[in-house]
Amino acid sequence: MRSWRLKAHAKINLFLEIGANRNGFHPIDSIFLKLALHDEMKVRESSEFSIVQKSGYEIPAGTDNILYKVWDGLRGRVKKAFRIEISKNIPSGGGLGGGSSDAASFLNFLDARYEVFENVQDKMKYAYELGKDIPFFLIPENAAEITGIQDEIRPFMSRSTARINIFFPGFASPTKEVYSVFDKNVREILTKNEKKDKIKIYLDNCSLELMKDEVFNDLEDPFFDINPGIRDIYEKIKQRSSLALLSGSGSCVYYMPGQYADPSFPGGRIIKTRLLGCRQAERQRPLEPLFGGSNPSTPAIIKI
Repeated sequence: MRSWRLKAHAKINLFLEIGANRNGFHPIDSIFLKLALHDEMKVRESSEFSIVQKSGYEIPAGTDNILYKVWDGLRGRVKKAFRIEISKNIPSGGGLGGGSSDAASFLNFLDARYEVFENVQDKMKYAYELGKDIPFFLIPENAAEITGIQDEIRPFMSRSTARINIFFPGFASPTKEVYSVFDKNVREILTKNEKKDKIKIYLDNCSLELMKDEVFNDLEDPFFDINPGIRDIYEKIKQRSSLALLSGSGSCVYYMPGQYADPSFPGGRIIKTRLLGCRQAERQRPLEPLFGGSNPSTPAIIKI
């Protein structure tokens, strides 16, 4: 029986500015960058829907898995069931967007194969309702500035292929709890526009090592308030690396590898990868090579 192989790339945040809670949602300003690190999925039609983990990190089981939720909401349009075998190389709950990326790859597959959406905007809205990070992974570009309630996406191509190491402490971050601590301690945040402008210039020049004093993540302090046991190792990583930052709401810290030995931590793991460059991103455009052809151009601003 015919099967299809999908890739789902991880992401990091170069900066993450969080606004005050608005009716249960937080506006953000951030730059997302895709990584070469990716999950691999083998998909084939089946008599019933199932997800089989072949290797790697643990995944949510059954109906709790985002891939099931993608299919469940579309089963009336697709009228097919699938067996999905997944090699999970992106740790869940690490702030790297692994689940969202898996969902986006599966959505792009379903749409390309079975034409389940009327247009790109329809697909973006469906993805957005499933998870606010998912629309970023639907675009073919390797980078984007994300603003608003993650409902404004400004895609662009980053030329950098810098090597990145990721420290995963061995446990998932409780995202809701991190945001809850943020809400309790939120105060008027001074503008970081100058920092953001410098980050964009350094990225454009492929000079990530110069960003050390500019990168920031408003969720770092809330995350370390909940997880004080790994604050020290994070500080050591930050001292030794030319660039280090918590990604998303954690629990992974990414850093540029240097001359010092990688950190050690009970249950922790170092994942070595690099930024997904322009040429790699072009090769990973969601309709190629599975279905041939090319994608339509991406709007300068996508509003969901």
